Amino acid sequence: MKKGLLKLLFVFVILFTFVSFSYGQHQYIGVDKCKICHKTEKSGNQYGKWMESKHSKSFQALSSDKAKEIGNKAGISNPSENEKCLSCHSPYAGAAPNLKADGVGCEACHGAGNDYKAMNVMKNRDLSIQNGLIVYANEDAIKMHCLTCHKKDNSYHEVKEFDFKTSWTSIAHPVPSK
Repeated sequence: MKKGLLKLLFVFVILFTFVSFSYGQHQYIGVDKCKICHKTEKSGNQYGKWMESKHSKSFQALSSDKAKEIGNKAGISNPSENEKCLSCHSPYAGAAPNLKADGVGCEACHGAGNDYKAMNVMKNRDLSIQNGLIVYANEDAIKMHCLTCHKKDNSYHEVKEFDFKTSWTSIAHPVPSK
């Protein structure tokens, strides 16, 4: 009887800890959910723009021969499983391992989307932000976010010179004005 009660108490403590930890944290949903609304020309086809970018292929790049060579030099046996590599090539892989293949998906820049994905929320900018959408004040703020990965002092591999203006022009994905 006491063992059963202890087991039940243990399960309750674990469940309470999990619920307490995850309460209030936004959850990642992945690019497949984002594209439902963001793949039409009317919306600006942000999904198509992302698909054309290297961001959409950043996780796959970790399986290349070049990535393995860089990994070996850095003492990393499997770049596609290493947190140091994933932090830039698939930024939300730690929080959502099932979405690792998204690479640098929508939520890497715009925040976990579960709480702002609903149409009634997305139509209200303030409500979207309140529910986790990250909106940048200006291009300098965007550039600062980009530089968390596109930085010269990467200790694992050489990073090409980052020209924000050119890069931003190639990936900018505004909603068309009405």
